[in-house]
Amino acid sequence: MTSLYKKVLTTISFFLFVASSVQGMILIKWSPNDERDLAGYKIYYGNHSRRYTNAVDVGIVTSYTLENLETGKTYYLALTAYDSSGNESYFSNEVSVYIPRVSDDGDVITPSDEPVYNYPNPFNPNDEVTYIRYVLESEEPVTIRIFDVHGNVVRTLLDNRYKSAGEHLEDVWDGRNDDGEMVQNGVYYCLFTTNQKKEYITIALIR
Repeated sequence: MTSLYKKVLTTISFFLFVASSVQGMILIKWSPNDERDLAGYKIYYGNHSRRYTNAVDVGIVTSYTLENLETGKTYYLALTAYDSSGNESYFSNEVSVYIPRVSDDGDVITPSDEPVYNYPNPFNPNDEVTYIRYVLESEEPVTIRIFDVHGNVVRTLLDNRYKSAGEHLEDVWDGRNDDGEMVQNGVYYCLFTTNQKKEYITIALIR
């Protein structure tokens, strides 16, 4: 029973969106587990990838709203299931959402100092991609390139492409070079460049 239960949520589908950014709320939805002795679910969340500082036992439901979250923060969330004997599954896939700050007039405040980072990190290209997360204060061209430790360009994800203001999570690296070949395990560097910012982030690729 225990070994079987450890596998059931490794590929769970997780659907997430911000229900109310003004009040700092996140509505989470997920696919139900079909174990007969399912007793409930737990939501884990925090402000760092794979480091969850909060947990909520939500019982046998397939949606839940987290409230009173701090604005101007990115939250990372994962789900587990547990049975009537107390056995708990592995974490589901992780999702993240940025809770924007909102002015008194209802306008979203986009800080210019929001960090650029990737998640998950490290990542295994056999099972996942890594997302490059960044926030733009205004529409501007973006260039994203991946380099190896010797300074050689491995992959160009974006080349001076205009992106709209706000948070971006759509640019991903799958661990392949520009020729479509899988790169070796190791440390790589991502150079993120706009008219306003030039920033390096470190990406660890492992299998």
